[in-house]
Amino acid sequence: MGTQAVSERGDGDSRRRFQKRVLGDLLALERMLDQGAFESGVRRIGAEQELSLVGPDREPAPVADRVIEAVGDPHVVCELARFNLEINCDPLVLGGECFSRLHQDLDRALAQVRLAALRENAEPILVGIVPTIAIEHLGLENLTPRPRYFELNRRLTELRGGAHALHLRGVDDLSVRHDSIMLESVNTSFQVHLQVTPDEFATAYNVAQLVAAPLLAASGNSPLLLGRRLWHETRIAVFVQSIDTRRPEDQRRDEAARVRFGEGWVDSILDLYREDLSRLRSLCLDESHEDALAELAAGRVPRLRALGMHNSTVYRWNRACYGVTDGVPHLRIENRVLAAGPSVRDEVANAAFWVGMVLGGIRRWGDVRTSVHFEDVASNFVAAARVGLATRFRWLDGSFVAADRLILDDLIPVAREGLIDAGVNGADAEACLQVIVDRVTSGHTGSQWTLSSLRNMTRGRPFAGHLAAIADSTITMQASGEPVSRWPLAPACASRVSNPTKARAGQVMSPALITVRPDDLARMAFEMMTWRNIHHIMVEDDDHRLIGVVLRSDLEQNDPRDRAVADVMRQGVPTVDPATSLSEAAARVGQSGLSCVAVLCDERLQGVLTRVDIEALGLGTSSAGGHGAV
Repeated sequence: MGTQAVSERGDGDSRRRFQKRVLGDLLALERMLDQGAFESGVRRIGAEQELSLVGPDREPAPVADRVIEAVGDPHVVCELARFNLEINCDPLVLGGECFSRLHQDLDRALAQVRLAALRENAEPILVGIVPTIAIEHLGLENLTPRPRYFELNRRLTELRGGAHALHLRGVDDLSVRHDSIMLESVNTSFQVHLQVTPDEFATAYNVAQLVAAPLLAASGNSPLLLGRRLWHETRIAVFVQSIDTRRPEDQRRDEAARVRFGEGWVDSILDLYREDLSRLRSLCLDESHEDALAELAAGRVPRLRALGMHNSTVYRWNRACYGVTDGVPHLRIENRVLAAGPSVRDEVANAAFWVGMVLGGIRRWGDVRTSVHFEDVASNFVAAARVGLATRFRWLDGSFVAADRLILDDLIPVAREGLIDAGVNGADAEACLQVIVDRVTSGHTGSQWTLSSLRNMTRGRPFAGHLAAIADSTITMQASGEPVSRWPLAPACASRVSNPTKARAGQVMSPALITVRPDDLARMAFEMMTWRNIHHIMVEDDDHRLIGVVLRSDLEQNDPRDRAVADVMRQGVPTVDPATSLSEAAARVGQSGLSCVAVLCDERLQGVLTRVDIEALGLGTSSAGGHGAV
């Protein structure tokens, strides 16, 4: 968790003072490493649970501040968006039944959050990206009102030189430009920490990099964004792109991404800090005035606050962390690969699998740098994010191996050895690893459950209704405590989202638009309506601004021949915005005489809402007039 104490705007003097403290922190770290000042002989694990809050409609509910206040526990803290929060678990000594204890700690904290959220007419959901999240949820009014987040937004936008962009291609395509950091807020993760000694840090970190891809393939839980089916772990690409500070016009420069897998193998923790300080500017300035070298000279353990501030705005998927416990410094590897959910049992199993693979990998493989090219490891990671368990990995012997076979035949035994050697109770370790085995054997990751559920749903409900049903079923199954490998597919209708009187136009509209331009051939518009069996088609300009509508009935009565669309279209199309209630939109449809309304956002056409869409949900319109079904 990054500190909230930041300087909102720094002049040259303040930046130089901050850089001086960062360099002092780095030198102090180097001296502590040389002096053997770090804790050894004990390993600890830790976790950070990010989650989203959703309302009865299963859309994001911006009530996190009130929930956090009601919980009143310092372990529960804010996140970037007002519909997110984070639970910071106390560290646990690795051994015995530590993973069962982690499960209990998470259940206890989530129960507190759930109780407080219910008072705000909301519930927590554990998923990498909430299926129902829409662009209208990502306005700055939903940015958590903390100086750190406003400063991050200002600095990222300033460095990028304009809007934040997101381009992704999966089953569907998505291309979005947004004016703030809020695109990043769609992501929630389950971050796991493993304490290691300085002597083994480089080996452990390199192994963590190696196993990141198969871990990701086995744990994907973010296949949807803004109603599009994208990567099995879409969160990976969203995080990279949403806070990228590289300018599109500087493509020839080999600038470092702020979110990245890495550039190569490491020899020391210092390599990571030096690389990040060399290639990435500090986004926020720490307000503390700690002199780390002076603290060290006085026999005290410095907190390295300035270095920590810089590190908190550099987002490696495996991140180096420095900490102090009971006055003794230690080093950790923070795994940021895992999405939140699907269930707490799945999350704890993922944590155990990762910890076991890292520790077992140190013993089994040792220095992996001579066994595999780093570029192959990085390529494995991207492939796993894209297609999950369908990935084929380039592995240690240079051969290609299917993800499921690698995990089941090689990595589960490595993880088992690592956990048992670390003193983890055998039954505790086996219970966690069996969750991974069942998930991989069935192919039933959180992402695959979501995609299979969508495929299994009938087409009778609008796609937005399917997304709400997915979210609703996710919450229900999470409450059951069962791992995702045992979840039945989500039903198309869920009682909490089936009340159309609470729906909005943006949830129900048809976003797959067929449109024409004013100078198009009217005959072409007529043929398109015939092919699609629709009764009208919207007319827009090249900027997607609505101009009018062409009615099939008009063209049937008057042969358009070689006329232009502009000559036959009607103007004055009634419009609503995505947030308009469905009941109000239904009234507009009935009054329009067109049996439809256009849905606009920022004056641009986003979708069409028809009488058929509304009547499919059991609502009527206020007039029986119009030009037939669409």
